[in-house]
Amino acid sequence: MLEPAHQVDHSNIEHEQLNRARQDAEALFRPRPNRAEPSIRSGDAAANQASARKPRILSAITAAPDGAAAILEQPAVAPLSTPATRDRLSAQRREIVGQQQKLQAKLETIDAELRAIAAYEAAKQTNDPVRHHRR
Repeated sequence: MLEPAHQVDHSNIEHEQLNRARQDAEALFRPRPNRAEPSIRSGDAAANQASARKPRILSAITAAPDGAAAILEQPAVAPLSTPATRDRLSAQRREIVGQQQKLQAKLETIDAELRAIAAYEAAKQTNDPVRHHRR
């Protein structure tokens, strides 16, 4: 057994580590003190002030450029309640449905060919005379 002078209090060390971690975390959120102003090496204080780091502030645009205001005021899409709009959309829909039907027919043709190829390959494997002689 170690003498009492040489024993280490582990709970005290853990407590100190926890306190240090807490202090480090709190330091992350503390406001930083202002930096000292850079020393002026030349006699031109205005030039040094202009080159000093300043926050970037962007101004908001308050008015649209010439001509853009009229474009912004126009609705992006014509009102949907007009008969011309309804007719145009119906015609577009019919055209797309027709294209979709043509594509579906092509897909069915391709699928039929793929099924035929798969059936041919399966039949070829079962009727292959070379395979039967090797067994």
